[in-house]
Amino acid sequence: NYIGFLMLLMQRMVTSSTKAIGAAMARRLDVLQEPEEQLSLFPMLTEEEWADLDGQEQSDTVIQARFKALKNEREEVKLIIEATEAAANTHSDAKAEALLDWMYRLQREEQDPEIKVLIFTEFVSTQDMLRQFLIERGFSVVCLNGSMGLDERVSVQERFAQEDRVLISTDAGGEGLNLQFCHVVVNYDIPWNPMRLEQRIGRVDRIGQKHVVRALNFLLQDTVEYRIREVIEQKLAVIHEEFGIDKTG
Repeated sequence: NYIGFLMLLMQRMVTSSTKAIGAAMARRLDVLQEPEEQLSLFPMLTEEEWADLDGQEQSDTVIQARFKALKNEREEVKLIIEATEAAANTHSDAKAEALLDWMYRLQREEQDPEIKVLIFTEFVSTQDMLRQFLIERGFSVVCLNGSMGLDERVSVQERFAQEDRVLISTDAGGEGLNLQFCHVVVNYDIPWNPMRLEQRIGRVDRIGQKHVVRALNFLLQDTVEYRIREVIEQKLAVIHEEFGIDKTG
């Protein structure tokens, strides 16, 4: 049901980054403070259509929804915003730090201090956080998301090919990319739809690829991401059984 999807979305944003849940709650508070009449939750969407959206699209839909606000929702949202601000000011992002450590290990393993890395996230706010985090630590970074026009997307792809080391993209931003000059893909957030994983890896696993493609899934222990992985593995097993294609290896 929609409440279940909503709870999963909130948990996914928390595991993605403090900034993702904080930014979503700030935008939700803005909507709650508008005097417009509340409408139904998730208008015009079936459950299947809702589940097929990526994380950012789900977040945008929920935030703008005009459903009847829960009692004390404004106060609860404000408390969450305060908690995210306190966390951001007092603690480093453990998931981002783990990514950084892995990237340093990757450089040593590949014996290439300039190795290129394609990072996928579900949320634009996490994209912004990672961009700043990596730039502050000496990495050259470019970003792609669904809000960019064709010319800007082409420019970013050219910069990644010629000079920048890291490309951080959402699924919408990564559509149509040909990045065979890069062979490392990091799924910083795990998508609900298993075919999105295939599409992400397919951005680099193309004709002209000269290396074995490396794909890494980032999962926080004891979080909803583990449940998402289980669901994805079950779906991929069905694909293997029905079509004889093994996508789990």
